[in-house]
Amino acid sequence: MITTGPARFTVRRSRNTFSALVATLAVLATACSSSDNPDGSPDDAGSSTPILLARCMEAGEIDEVSEHPADVVFGCDGTGTLHDMNWTAWGTDGADGTGTAHQTLCDPSCAEGPQSDYAVVVHAEEVNTAPANCQVNIRYYRKLIVAYPDRAPEHTDSIHNGMPAIEYDTTPFCAR
Repeated sequence: MITTGPARFTVRRSRNTFSALVATLAVLATACSSSDNPDGSPDDAGSSTPILLARCMEAGEIDEVSEHPADVVFGCDGTGTLHDMNWTAWGTDGADGTGTAHQTLCDPSCAEGPQSDYAVVVHAEEVNTAPANCQVNIRYYRKLIVAYPDRAPEHTDSIHNGMPAIEYDTTPFCAR
């Protein structure tokens, strides 16, 4: 017959063991508290303030914009819109996506110019906080880069990842 009793452990306290335990717990706490989204973008769950693409928005219209939008107006006069956007990253480090740009060539005028659709690779960066006169608590991407992997409109002003691109200042009207 085997009898069992309470297990007895002898604990030797040493400064090195305690320091190692504290360091291990700190690493585990950091690893458990940081979280990545499935798309690989940083987790902004710690911030309740959304990050938006709000280029053509006045103060009263910003609340109609959402994060990860399927459609984005980037030509405030109606000459440029992004459609069917698929965002692969969206966070404080920037936003990346692909979709289609519907653009009007304003020649001879924007009303008479031809319209074209282009496959696009989009990148947004430079997160800013909207000032009080925007009357809403948001952050916004200040720079939007629309790059053209296949064919591009006549006029581009930069190169993004080897593709012709156009850079836009996407500061909302109320923040200018």
